[in-house]
Amino acid sequence: KKRGDGVAELSRSPICESFWRVIRYHLGSLAFGALIITIIRIIRAIVTYIQKKVMSKPGGTNPLFKCIFCCIQCCLKCCQCIFDKINKEGFIFTTIYGTPFCYSSFTALKLLLHNIGRSVMIDAVSKYTELFGRVVIALLNTGLSIVIMKYVPYYQNNLSSYFLPSVIIFVISYIIAALFMMVFEVAVEAIFLCYLVDEEVHSGNPKFANHELTQMSSFIPRRESDSDNTELGRGSSYDPPRQKTTDHNVDYTVV
Repeated sequence: KKRGDGVAELSRSPICESFWRVIRYHLGSLAFGALIITIIRIIRAIVTYIQKKVMSKPGGTNPLFKCIFCCIQCCLKCCQCIFDKINKEGFIFTTIYGTPFCYSSFTALKLLLHNIGRSVMIDAVSKYTELFGRVVIALLNTGLSIVIMKYVPYYQNNLSSYFLPSVIIFVISYIIAALFMMVFEVAVEAIFLCYLVDEEVHSGNPKFANHELTQMSSFIPRRESDSDNTELGRGSSYDPPRQKTTDHNVDYTVV
């Protein structure tokens, strides 16, 4: 995208300006999204505390009690995962359009449900790629460290075994790789959501998407709009929010 100070142009310092917009306009969205997850975790902690108290008393090992608490924990965990996904997609939609958090989360969820097949495919590919990246990065760092310890005289003279240092290096490398691969996961989800918006805005023919991405997503056809999907737009088309601009001759719809 062209860089510059004009309307619909990418700024010369996008990261700094994006950070400023988050601080200035969207701290409430971040706080509200975090509050939802926090409330669910607090409820899970309370249920876990009650479960331990019940299990510690005579008769607390009753299979019925165990089944009830397991069902409650399962439901709460499912709710946490669902709201975590909704929050993440809502934040991404907010970064695209700058709309409020609740509207962004609801619209992003509708958009993903409208393309559920491709959403599952992208999510599965990104998850396995993320796991593969973590393991490969950790193994490469560990292998390089073993080579250094084996051929550098200082480590040859002061190390009696490579096992414990290798385990420590692998664990630290895996943690660092996991943090960086989380950024990769968010990037994949953001690109995919932008692609879905681009496709919906332009009636199934994405205008700004990369050709390879369009080919990859074409393996699973998009579902046609129907009467049950009116939240995504008027009738059968998606009605995107639009940026405010003083130039009425140009349509600055954000995609």
